[in-house]
Amino acid sequence: MMIDYTRKLVFLSNRKVASTSMERALGQVKGMARLNGNPVLKHIDYTRYRRMEAPLRTNGFTTITVVREPFDKAVSWYKFRARDTLKDDPRYVGHLDFPTFLDNFITGKSGWAMEFLDNLFCTDTRSGDTVDMIFKYENLGAFETLLRNIYGAELVLPELNVSEPTPEPIDFEASRKTYEQAFATEFEWYRNLPNPPVTLPES
Repeated sequence: MMIDYTRKLVFLSNRKVASTSMERALGQVKGMARLNGNPVLKHIDYTRYRRMEAPLRTNGFTTITVVREPFDKAVSWYKFRARDTLKDDPRYVGHLDFPTFLDNFITGKSGWAMEFLDNLFCTDTRSGDTVDMIFKYENLGAFETLLRNIYGAELVLPELNVSEPTPEPIDFEASRKTYEQAFATEFEWYRNLPNPPVTLPES
């Protein structure tokens, strides 16, 4: 999470949506505050953020984040956690085929709901309120345009932490229908997201 106290903006760093690139770019902005140090702090969801508004002194700030199409995000997570470099890490899933990986999540065995389902990340569990400006990863250019409109045309998102291809070709799309049926509400939430403006709302 990054906070611009001058412009009263909070950037929530969601997972698997170029958050590292976002933080690298915004880190160049003078006075930008970063709440970081470990993944829990870096990827604070909207519910936890709302509980921290008072100590952070961010009441009334505009919140901004990026989300990803649910199945595409699951594929990205699998590619990331199936890397050979994670073989000695408890997060490693390279020993599982993709359908089993998905089934472990669908049945609750993996406990990764907040990492996979962006509607949970973006929604306050108490009030039902959501992040103010939600951009789709598939249209990341709109988010970049917003940043340039705020901070200047020279601000660019670098390409970092791109998932490597799997060693063997995998037909990921063969599992899409099962995943969509399991999380129909989440897919509908994503499809119904409006396109946010690429300029800040009038204060």
